[in-house]
Amino acid sequence: MIETKDPVRNLPRGIYISIGATTLIYLLLSFVAVGSLTQEEMVQAKEYALAAAARPALGEAGTVLVGLAAMLATASAINATTFGASRLMSKIATEHMLPHAFSFRNKDADVPEFAMIVFVTLGIVFTSLGSLEIIATFSSLTFLIITLGVSVANYMLRAKTRANPAIVLVGITVVLVTIALLIWHMWTAKPKLLYSITGLYSVILIGELTFTERRIFFRKHH
Repeated sequence: MIETKDPVRNLPRGIYISIGATTLIYLLLSFVAVGSLTQEEMVQAKEYALAAAARPALGEAGTVLVGLAAMLATASAINATTFGASRLMSKIATEHMLPHAFSFRNKDADVPEFAMIVFVTLGIVFTSLGSLEIIATFSSLTFLIITLGVSVANYMLRAKTRANPAIVLVGITVVLVTIALLIWHMWTAKPKLLYSITGLYSVILIGELTFTERRIFFRKHH
């Protein structure tokens, strides 16, 4: 069964259109926020800056609309991430880079149930223990690091992927600058947040060294 019609032609087109549309929407939202709030008000609003920016023009209805939009966007992201990440975990497990249990799939629906349950459970624990600021910052930095890795791989495999080297290098540069600015902001303005993020990555590194194919703990001896 073909899931995408003419993927060689349509997938790149869809990616570029999505990036352009998303960039435009974010820029418009940023202009609205900057035009509606002062810098002090935006800093005070923190993660709720968009809701605060909608209040002067639309009143409390604007705050409710932004809240509902955020809930729908979050639900969509959770749904996509859960199914996508669980399948990725299952695929990695079949290549012996995660415990074999993650490769188990439901025979009827071909769904990686164990990986999905573990992923959701970890997500609930992480959400319950961490603040919204830690979750948002950790997610943003992680996506940036993943994007950097994919971009570097794309550049190294450019002969196979037929990627434009100049565009890929520009993307890598932008991601590197963004990561550096994010870390610098945490270091200068919110050091405790940086320590929390570093702690989370340390836990992930310990898991990598303990359970994956590259583990140095509990290594199997043949």
